[in-house]
Amino acid sequence: MLANDLSLGQIVWLFQISAPQVRLAVAESFTDLYADTHDTPRKITIKRLNTIYSRLVFFRNLCAHDERCYCAHANERFNESVFQAVNDLSYLLDQESYIAFRHQFYELLRRMAIALPDQYCQMFKAIGVTDQSAIDDIVGRLPMQ
Repeated sequence: MLANDLSLGQIVWLFQISAPQVRLAVAESFTDLYADTHDTPRKITIKRLNTIYSRLVFFRNLCAHDERCYCAHANERFNESVFQAVNDLSYLLDQESYIAFRHQFYELLRRMAIALPDQYCQMFKAIGVTDQSAIDDIVGRLPMQ
């Protein structure tokens, strides 16, 4: 219930300062939630949860301060991208919510591809979509209008 009154940053800080057994219990609860709501089970470890939290806080802060986040990379690492943060949400959201969110995100990318046909591949790479099959999946999975 405390989490309802905390910001994302405060939740992450609380997780990071908690005793190892508490962090393990939180990670296991996400693993159980994931198993209950997704088709394929995934083990969510303390390390993975910490990485996800840190990446989400990084991008949340960029958005909150009106900074450009589409091409930002947390910790200056290419795999710490907006696209990875979107994928991270699959660990924290139930399957139905994540699919709806991802569909909206892909729809925005698809519309960008329509609006910028000569630049969208470069834009996708800046966002963190690095392989051509993923680009084709995003653009091709939703009907072009």
